[in-house]
Amino acid sequence: MCLSFVTGRAARWIAFLLLCLAVAACGEPPVPPAGDIITKSVAAMRDITSLHFLLDTNKLETYPKSLFLVHAEGDAAKPDKLRATAKALLLGSAIEVQVIGLGTEQYMTDPASGRWQRMPPSFNVLSAFDPSKGIADILANAKDPQNDGTETIGGVACYRLKTTLSPDALKALSTEVNATAPLPARLWIGTADSRLVQVELSGPLMNGEPGNIVRTVKFSQFNAPVDIQQPTVGTAPSQT
Repeated sequence: MCLSFVTGRAARWIAFLLLCLAVAACGEPPVPPAGDIITKSVAAMRDITSLHFLLDTNKLETYPKSLFLVHAEGDAAKPDKLRATAKALLLGSAIEVQVIGLGTEQYMTDPASGRWQRMPPSFNVLSAFDPSKGIADILANAKDPQNDGTETIGGVACYRLKTTLSPDALKALSTEVNATAPLPARLWIGTADSRLVQVELSGPLMNGEPGNIVRTVKFSQFNAPVDIQQPTVGTAPSQT
């Protein structure tokens, strides 16, 4: 084998290795400062017109005796529409209700009869999941955000952040929130569109809740069409 052939092939391999090293040195694009990620997400969440949400709590050894929400799934549409199915525990018994919010009017199905009734706004899920206000306001009050790596959630590449949320900001979830200390939270924000994909909130929102409670909320189907109709009080929800 001639020396020139060996030398040429070695040169090509060296060039290839140098190229690989250059690519490895470049790596992934640098992660923006956590504060900038939050700022862009606030703007992005205020611009959306609708979303789908899924809320779950972790399993607990003991549950509060009062009404305790363990799962909720539904849709919210700008400016003031919401529908959801919620599963809760009341005095240890599982119940499931449907909820509809239209402006200042809120309705829920009676756990016993399954028929629609008007609901007082004490737990205003509409304000929390309002695409134009609630979520963005909570994000805007995130304290000392810190980068916590990247992760793909539901096929969406996300920046993961650690932060704390003040009790005042979390009152958008419910007027019954009476926590006095900031709650640790993790946020997953889309790298491409800055939309909030998931939030994990650790700690009690209300007196009587265990200290190890963790709530996770996932958001998807941004700007999808949502048709929410006013229910008729005293009737059962339509099965269609």
